[in-house]
Amino acid sequence: MFSTVDSMIVSSSTPRKIRLSPLRTQPRLPDDYFEQSWGTLKSAINDIHSRGLPNYNVEVLYRFCETLCIHNYSNLLYDNLNDVISLHTRNQLSDLQQHITNPDPLGFLTLVDRLWSKYTKDLKLIRLIFLYLDRSLNSESSNVLPIWDLGLSILKEKLMESNELSGYILNSVLKVVEWERDGKSIDRDVVRGVVNMYTELGLYFSYFFPALIKETRTYYSQEGKRLSDSLVQDIGNISPTAATTASSSSALSSINVPQFILHAENRINQEKDRAESYLDPESKQKLVFETQGKLIREHVTRILDLGFEQMMKKELKDDVARLYTLLDAVEKLDVLRIYWTVFIKNTGLKMVNDPSIDSTLVNQILSFKSHLDSFLEVCFQSNPKFQHSLKEAFESFINANKSRPAKLIAKFLDKYLRSGNTLVSDEELNDILDRILVLFRFIHGKDMFEAYYKHDLAIRLLYGNSASRDLEMLVLTKLKKECGETFTTKLEGMLKDIGISGQIMEEFMKSKRGTASGPSFNVLTLNRKYWPTYKREEVKLPPDLEKLHQQFEEKYKKKNDHKKLTWLPQLGTAVIHASFLGGKKELFVTQYQALVLNMFRSQDIYTYESIKEVTGMPDDVLKKTLLSLSGSKAPIIHRVSLPPPKTEINISNQDEFQVNYGFTYPSVRVVLYETEQKEKSGEEKHVEAKVHLDRNYKLDAVIVKIMKVNKTLQHSELINKVLSDVKYLVTVPEVKKRLESIIDREFIERDENDPNILKYVP
Repeated sequence: MFSTVDSMIVSSSTPRKIRLSPLRTQPRLPDDYFEQSWGTLKSAINDIHSRGLPNYNVEVLYRFCETLCIHNYSNLLYDNLNDVISLHTRNQLSDLQQHITNPDPLGFLTLVDRLWSKYTKDLKLIRLIFLYLDRSLNSESSNVLPIWDLGLSILKEKLMESNELSGYILNSVLKVVEWERDGKSIDRDVVRGVVNMYTELGLYFSYFFPALIKETRTYYSQEGKRLSDSLVQDIGNISPTAATTASSSSALSSINVPQFILHAENRINQEKDRAESYLDPESKQKLVFETQGKLIREHVTRILDLGFEQMMKKELKDDVARLYTLLDAVEKLDVLRIYWTVFIKNTGLKMVNDPSIDSTLVNQILSFKSHLDSFLEVCFQSNPKFQHSLKEAFESFINANKSRPAKLIAKFLDKYLRSGNTLVSDEELNDILDRILVLFRFIHGKDMFEAYYKHDLAIRLLYGNSASRDLEMLVLTKLKKECGETFTTKLEGMLKDIGISGQIMEEFMKSKRGTASGPSFNVLTLNRKYWPTYKREEVKLPPDLEKLHQQFEEKYKKKNDHKKLTWLPQLGTAVIHASFLGGKKELFVTQYQALVLNMFRSQDIYTYESIKEVTGMPDDVLKKTLLSLSGSKAPIIHRVSLPPPKTEINISNQDEFQVNYGFTYPSVRVVLYETEQKEKSGEEKHVEAKVHLDRNYKLDAVIVKIMKVNKTLQHSELINKVLSDVKYLVTVPEVKKRLESIIDREFIERDENDPNILKYVP
């Protein structure tokens, strides 16, 4: 047993060779096999078309198809299948055409959708049965359409053969879309099915979409014109919800710009939703473009004319932001930027040219700038071009009135830098300074600002009205950062003089210790090159005050023998203690007022001439001083020759003056000099005249420098070079005037043969 098994094992380890040979004869199908098989397949197709299912098992039908294909009946089978599908498609479309008289487009489209849905469902089942045929023919030839494509091709061909039917389907879809645009409710699933049919048949972009775009263009062109014609300018007269509650634009008899752009935005969003819901998504961009064009692009000017300024004034930021987005989409931001610039210029010019708002002008400009900055960020997405337009517009209107904004900005700072200011906290003040410096950057004539600021700084320092040295230095530090060290050199020198004056007075008072007491005395020693120019005026001082003057001057010259002191009594102040029937008062007066009041310590009545002789003041100064003491409703002195209320404006040389012992005032401190330092017209003219004179010198220097470098220039060329080199705003007539002055002084001469050519004279 064991040996037998071993023998079998050895024997089985040797492989056996098997040879396969083809059949000597090919199996043949019965002669009527094709007819019988095709009859079965055709019957199954008809069953599918009629009731959706074949009357045979699908696998059996598949084997029939496979067998026929194996025996080279593929082409004949494909042709027969084509004929059956074509006949069925023709019959289906013929039945559908019987319903084109249906007055309900949506109802008709429902039939089309049903036909398409069943057609594709049947075609999928037919393809499953003939899958072997589908694969075999496609592998043999690339010119044969797959069965799915064949079915779609047949439907497309038969559908487009009937212009009446295809046209009615197209018009029905367009009509239903129009209904939805008008606010009516439609069955989007039905429309989606029909549109999908166009897409699958390759008719969407070649046949359907061009017609849809044409109808869209017409629809929104008519709506845009209707809305544009109904636009009204008054934003406040129409309910904000009028545009959104109307079911159709035709329901709007009148509409304002915010409602118009809200309506346009809603329309655009509707078209986007429509494209995403039942149209081809790739058509959204073109559809939205046409909608934007007809509603917005063609009416930009009218929209902006009737609404932009009002929306800006009423701060309708949401509406302006919406407008910006719409105009950005139609590439019309440049037009919006023009209106933005014009609005800023017109509003600004109205402010700077209104003399009645001097006291509030800077606050109004700051508020206006904040208002615009907010729009720039919220509505215009901080667009750099809009930022540039804002800067240009501000520079334009602020410099339209050459000196007024510069002066008022200086006065605005003066108000906050005075002592006793309780208007804002330190943090708020720092914020105000930063905002003021933004306006300062827009000013071309910064020399005019410097002149007024220096004048006001001098008054604050001389009258002791500065809030603090630290605050003054803070402002100068910011100005230095903006304009450089040269701009603030003199201003810093003024502050330095006040500090040095304190040290000088401290040394002087130490030298007087142990001497007889007299009036309190303080001197501010000013460096002429830093301070505004003041006219020297001579007056007669009381003996005790004159003695202090002499002592101070002697002491000062011992340490500064190379310097000369010039006394400026018009800048001096004094505190006088006086007793009236109403009680004791402290009178804060100018030095001129103090000289007059000091006389009434010895007697009660003085004539005008006697006051003039004792004080030595010129007539104009004396009359102004006497008027300040006697011309108010509660005068310190009054004119004896006048009956009550004794407030005649003009002072006469024959007037007599007497102390008003009945003087009353709510507080002990009575400030008689102008603590607020309201500018008198003469002082303002003096400041501006000094600036204009300095400008003339600078302009002359620029002209001569240019000619010295170039030697010879055309007249127009020289004018252009001067305008580009001068840092402040200057006009051509001003340049020509200075040029003629330089020619008269023989620094430049005209060419003998051509007067338009100018030559430098060495």
